[in-house]
Amino acid sequence: MTKHSDIQQDLIETAQLPNGAAGLVVSLDRGALPMEEPVAGAPARRRRGKSRTKRRTSKEKQRRIEPNFRIAYCGTLSIVDKQGEALHTIRYGRMPHGDAVALAEGLASDVFAHRARSRGPLHVTLVQDGAVEPWNLLDAQLNEETLGFAPCRLIDMFHLVEKLAEAAKALHDEFDAKAALRRWKVRLLNAKTGAKMNRELHGANSRATAVHEAITYIENNADRMNYATARSEGRPLGSGCVEATCKSLGALRMKRPGARWKEDTGEHIVQLRALSLSDRWEAALRLTLQRCSRFERQFAGRRDQHENPPRRWPCSQQERPAPWLGRTRSS
Repeated sequence: MTKHSDIQQDLIETAQLPNGAAGLVVSLDRGALPMEEPVAGAPARRRRGKSRTKRRTSKEKQRRIEPNFRIAYCGTLSIVDKQGEALHTIRYGRMPHGDAVALAEGLASDVFAHRARSRGPLHVTLVQDGAVEPWNLLDAQLNEETLGFAPCRLIDMFHLVEKLAEAAKALHDEFDAKAALRRWKVRLLNAKTGAKMNRELHGANSRATAVHEAITYIENNADRMNYATARSEGRPLGSGCVEATCKSLGALRMKRPGARWKEDTGEHIVQLRALSLSDRWEAALRLTLQRCSRFERQFAGRRDQHENPPRRWPCSQQERPAPWLGRTRSS
């Protein structure tokens, strides 16, 4: 049986870089999916119209179920040009109980394969929001030891601007808040750190929750806010590709009205949809059929040997039956 991991590895090894590729952008994000789970300690279901004293069948002994939202992972590898525009995006997904480490390893394998296949240097950029777990997963796979150089690590600028917008509304009226947000955006795009912005927010001496959340966000991601250098090198500043993948791969397909998923069947749908959205469907289907054809040929050869073994006659060559005459040659 052909495994998805084998096909995935073949796709990585046979992938081609588009013309004009200048860099690779890797992102991870999370989203909630409705999962079908049994209710702990709930009594067995009883079908309508069935007597309580009647012996229940195996189906009637099933536990009650309920939909619960669990966290799933989405990952993207975008091949970008010198201006930071995406030329092609490869998408990955994992169900809530799937192997997130294997997802990060798959992204890293794609990065290594594309860099080895490229004739020129390809810069590597890690862009995502401030969640700690996705950063830990990527940092373990793509670092100075594995790549030979330190990749550029950026916090998604648009997530940061959302925090700053709420802080500006808490500190100023509507008109002044828009002016303050524009000033902060210019400062972000032309500075290597958010130190000045952080001092300004601290100097406001505000007890508003939005202000403290913005300060905490800046302090936790201070080493991932070098947007000025990233702009000069043609790197993207946002993680729009992985945000769109969470919507197209997860929300649109897996969150339909009344939908709930089991782990195994949901994992198959996620993997197939990821191949389709990555423009890898035809290649994956071709590799799958090639593997199946090879296995079928091997099995067919063994089956023929078993069902139609070569005839071995106990008689001599002269006494073998002549099928066209229905008698032996000696007669």
